[in-house]
Amino acid sequence: MKKFPYVFLCAAGLIAAVLAPAQTYPDKNLTPGDFMHADRSLPTGPTSEIRNVPPELRKTVFDEYHIPAATRNGTDYEVDHFIPLCLGGSNDEKNLWPQTRDPKVEWNAEEKDKLENKLFQLVKAGVIPATKAQDAIRSDWVAAYDEYLPMTIHGENDFAPMIQPLSLEKVDAGKPRHVHYALKVPKTQTLDPDGPEKE
Repeated sequence: MKKFPYVFLCAAGLIAAVLAPAQTYPDKNLTPGDFMHADRSLPTGPTSEIRNVPPELRKTVFDEYHIPAATRNGTDYEVDHFIPLCLGGSNDEKNLWPQTRDPKVEWNAEEKDKLENKLFQLVKAGVIPATKAQDAIRSDWVAAYDEYLPMTIHGENDFAPMIQPLSLEKVDAGKPRHVHYALKVPKTQTLDPDGPEKE
């Protein structure tokens, strides 16, 4: 009988984990964020060339976060790079987490993508260093959203659109949608050419 409360609590905890609402932030113990290079430099080519999250790794990420199998379809959840590839994030498990795509959830993957785009533009325009953009996401991406989304870049009309879609992958079962981008450098501006970006 003394074991009953312990068993009950364990079962209740498991149910709570499975039925927990979508997380705004990743679990820092599971996903602290990780960089492709030790110097935290940005990629020198398209993110489509360095993206590498095989199915077995996706399954591991979903399992660690107790995401129900029925929602592992790329529509309900995507395996997100916490530090995005365009800002130097890696494909390591320490940089991956399941982020909801549910439009009813305020801070979903689409909103984080907006932040990532904005930070990349600010870095490329020389407004903020890459390390500051990386740390902003890693420390509190929602706070970073509120801070950086309203910012404008001097001569922003010359930069817009700074990033252009190269391809849109078809949404298949078990495969999330990803849009690959390349940097568009205006004739009147000179930007650091370390390359295309974006999730």
